[in-house]
Amino acid sequence: TINPMLLSVYFEGEERANLMGMGAAVTSLGAIILMMGGGFLGSQNWSNTYYIFLITILIFFLVMLFLPLDKIEKDFTAGHDGKKMNLMETMGNMNKYVFLISILAFVMSFIYTVYPTNLSIVVSGKGIGGTSTTGIINAVGTVGGFLAGMNLKYINRAVKDKILGIGFLFLASTFILVLLFDSVFIMLLGAILSGLAMVMIMSTIPYYVSVVVRPFELAIAMSIFTFMNSLGGIISPIVLSWLGISFGNQAFLFAGIASAVIGIACLASQLGKRVFANSCQAGQANEAVAAKAEADTFA
Repeated sequence: TINPMLLSVYFEGEERANLMGMGAAVTSLGAIILMMGGGFLGSQNWSNTYYIFLITILIFFLVMLFLPLDKIEKDFTAGHDGKKMNLMETMGNMNKYVFLISILAFVMSFIYTVYPTNLSIVVSGKGIGGTSTTGIINAVGTVGGFLAGMNLKYINRAVKDKILGIGFLFLASTFILVLLFDSVFIMLLGAILSGLAMVMIMSTIPYYVSVVVRPFELAIAMSIFTFMNSLGGIISPIVLSWLGISFGNQAFLFAGIASAVIGIACLASQLGKRVFANSCQAGQANEAVAAKAEADTFA
């Protein structure tokens, strides 16, 4: 929760969006490194897998030495009138786009979980490989996402406020390509698209959240986003089971259709434009214009 919050505190505009892309990319790369390292350590004895968490000692010193500790000028716990806000008051007065965007994070996590949890079943069913092939496909997808995250500012400049819709369409393409073709090469292409979609969506959503909240709402808003993101991944296989959707091809078909519908909905509703129109900066600008007009009328 604190990572996107710190990026929102220290950076603004395009720089913030770009760094959130880098954050999503490095998070994905870190997950792969931890899984590979844990697998290597646990190859002789499963309990040795947990030694991988000793890497947190290194992270502790990195944070202690390099994370800025200078005093934040703004008070991130007080409202616009300087009074402390409790949780319910803050959530009640929060921009409703925070909840809408967080629901998108839930949906993205729900859909994306289908990909890694069902890929090996689909690959095996097509008779083109086993666990090792699935591992290679996932690794290539992570590399694609990492490269996309490091260059997110160029993607943002190209697609602008349509990035969420295009990201979901890329994710839909991943499921469709894997379903339609029996080629490892095409599956690798699909994996790259999945990594690209993951970075585009999961860096844009916290950025959009940071745009529509006031400083004192930031911590709670990011907590809502993180909770919804985690919840989607947890309940995905449970809900699919309740719906009677079997693992493998059926799950991929469901996820592909859902991704396409959401992507088209984001583009048709111009969600990105609506978010920026409801940003705190836009609200402050409108208030300033209204105040000036009132003063002019009084004068």
